[in-house]
Amino acid sequence: MKLLSTYFSMVIMQIITPANAEFITITKNNHKYDVSAQFETFADICSTWDQITDYEDLPSFMPNLVTSETLRKSGNKKVVRQVYLVKIFLFLFKLENKFLITEHFSKKKINIQQISGDLMDYSATWKLFKKKEKTVINLSASITPTQFQMILLSKNKIDERFKTMTNALIKRLDSIDKIDDC
Repeated sequence: MKLLSTYFSMVIMQIITPANAEFITITKNNHKYDVSAQFETFADICSTWDQITDYEDLPSFMPNLVTSETLRKSGNKKVVRQVYLVKIFLFLFKLENKFLITEHFSKKKINIQQISGDLMDYSATWKLFKKKEKTVINLSASITPTQFQMILLSKNKIDERFKTMTNALIKRLDSIDKIDDC
């Protein structure tokens, strides 16, 4: 009977756990949060790349992102300005940042470095790779909030924000038509 119960528990977990479930770990080191995330999509690698690097379209599906605009382009480098509206407790905060984004198309890698804005510092790396019929997305980010933001932030809040972002991206990617791989 115990074996049967264990079997049904495993089957139920497989049913309720989506194939694109994300794995997010967050560590706090002094005033900095390091985030590591991995998630999958059924979208092919080219569609995934196109969606992630279409910065102007991100607000159409990314929660709390009000504006995302490319200010400058030079080769594989772009300067992108993004504005977020974030609710923490009863307060609504506007976060505006400019990022230097370096796209390495052949390696399916994107490096992001904050050049100015409302955070003390932000950097991230996105890596895409193919795994069977899916695209795997690895995201590593380092976030250093200001002293004031530190009071309002927690590992749980950051985890919640990254889960919301990855789920919105997965939903968008899984809804697009598949194109040929690049």
